[in-house]
Parts: sequence; C-alpha cells; structure tokens
Amino acid sequence: VTILMIVVMFIFASFGVQIVGGKLAACNDPTIKSRENCTGIFWQKIFVTRLEVYGKDDEGMHPKILVPRVWTNPRNFNFDHVGNAMLALFETLSYKGWNVIRDILWSRQGPWAVVFIHIYVFIGCMIGLTLFVGVVIANYTENRGTALLTVDQRRWHDLKARLKMAQPLHVPPKPSESARLGTVFYELTLSRRFSQIFAFLVLLNSACLVVPWNVEEEGERSTILFAVTALSAVINILFAVEIILKVLAFTFAGFWQSRRNRIDLLITVFGLLWIFLHFFVAVPSSSFDPAPQKKLKTFTYTFGYIIVILRFFTIASKSKCHLKYKEVYMYLFARGLSLLQF
Repeated sequence: VTILMIVVMFIFASFGVQIVGGKLAACNDPTIKSRENCTGIFWQKIFVTRLEVYGKDDEGMHPKILVPRVWTNPRNFNFDHVGNAMLALFETLSYKGWNVIRDILWSRQGPWAVVFIHIYVFIGCMIGLTLFVGVVIANYTENRGTALLTVDQRRWHDLKARLKMAQPLHVPPKPSESARLGTVFYELTLSRRFSQIFAFLVLLNSACLVVPWNVEEEGERSTILFAVTALSAVINILFAVEIILKVLAFTFAGFWQSRRNRIDLLITVFGLLWIFLHFFVAVPSSSFDPAPQKKLKTFTYTFGYIIVILRFFTIASKSKCHLKYKEVYMYLFARGLSLLQF
C-alpha cells in the first residue's frame, strides 16, 4: 500500500508540475499583476485583532509598514519541480491545508487547475485509507486463521492460495527451426535482459518529467527542456523498435493476442505521432508565426507528457523483474527528494 501511495503521489505530482509548474508565483502587492512591475516598496497593512475596535476599518488609522515588493511562490508549497510537488501532496494526505492549495490554484490558474487536486484527495485519502485498513484486516484474518494450524495444514493452505493465483501464460508458439531469424528474435524478446532494458527505459522516460513541459519554460531553461524532450523522443523510437521485434518474433497474430501488447502498440503510435508534431511541425514553425506556433507547442507539450505518463502504467506487470524496477524507481525518487531538500 505504501508503494502504491508513493506511485499515486508521483503521478499526480507530475500532473501538477506540468499543469501549474512555475505559474503560481505572484507579487506580494495584490495590486501588481505582472512580474515586470513588481519592484519598489508598498504600504502593507498589519493585522491587529479580530475584535471590533475603534479605527479598525479606517485606512488612515490602520497601522502599516513599508515592505519591498517580491515576486514569489505561495508560502507553504509550489509545483515547480516533482520534489516540492510530492511534498505538497504528502501534506494533503492529512487533510490539513489542502483547501489552501485548492483556493490558490483556483485564484491564480482558474477552476480547471483544481480538478486534479480533488481527484487526488479522493483517490489518495479515501481509497488509500480504505486499502490500508483492508490490508490490516486481511493480515489479521490471515494470521488468526493459520495460527492454530499444523505444518501440513499450513502447507495445504498455502498450496490452495498458490493454485488460485496461477494463471495460464498466453505465449505465442516458438517459430520453426527453419525460420532462424524469427527464432533469434523470439528468444531475444522473451529474455530477461530484454525486459529489464525496456523497464529501465520506461523509468528513464518518466524521469524526463522533472522539468515542466510548457512554453514558458523555454524562456528560462530552453536547453534542458529540449534535451529531455529529445531524450523522450529517442526512447519512444526504441519502443517502436521493441514493437517491431515482437511482431517479427510472434507474427502479428501472435502479437495481437496479448492485451498488454495492444496497449503498448497504441501508446507507441501516439508517441511517434507526438515526435512528428513536435519536432517536425511545432519546432520548425517557430521562425514563421509566433502566435499559432505557441498554441501548437502548448498542445504538443501537453500531448507529450500525457504519453509519458501513460507509458509509465505499462510497467505495472506481475513479473518479478518489473516489481523490482518499481522498487528501484521509488528508491531513486526518494533519494531525489532528499537531495532537493538538501
């Protein structure tokens, strides 16, 4: 359950970085709306009391001090990178302060920006808490039910549980010995090393979301943004190579039998479409007409990070290899959070 909650936090933190990353900063002077004008000093009212006292609502009598104007993020949270976003969502799990996050998102980015925080509160707090309680009750029931069994009875109990978990493998038949190339591809695609490599590529592709994919980010970190999108494009091409190898190994009919392969094929097609739209249409058009190009880039960035997040779900498999890589993935992000805090 803990690993599941960390995965949920990472997914919603990635959404938060892409939706509102770098967009929550504002001037501490509420009359200033643009960053260019957020300079100099202004009179800031000082909170005195909630009681009704003489002169409380009088502008001339209310105590004030001169404060420098500062363009800054909200006091307790921001979504500028995955580390801070996960910390904000972790605090949200306790139901404390989540309405402050919601109100700031609403006031600065509009009502659509708060949809994901409501979904996260529902999934993370309600469903997550239900899962936690369910696991505790299930473990208690299991321990209580097997504590008084003999060794042979426990073995029989474990054997029945394993039989319930057993599922038939839908593996296409191996090509004939005459088709040597197909046999090589078949053994390659079913090898453990092949699965490990592409599981690592899924993790590396997800790590590209540490930088917000939006047009505003190009002005500050254009080189880094181009590097991570280019890396994601190369990884998507490698996923297309994986699909081709599996089709050559299993034939298209054998490849199509697996539901997982069909999902991989759909996401790969979307990934290749994103590469074409972003690198061959949106990026070259920047030198012609800035206004339509900005809208197109906004679409391609959004389309791109949605594909990356969808690709992350393909790693959710029952194989031991993928479970190990999910543990490695959680460890790497935990280490990243500690480094960001340092």
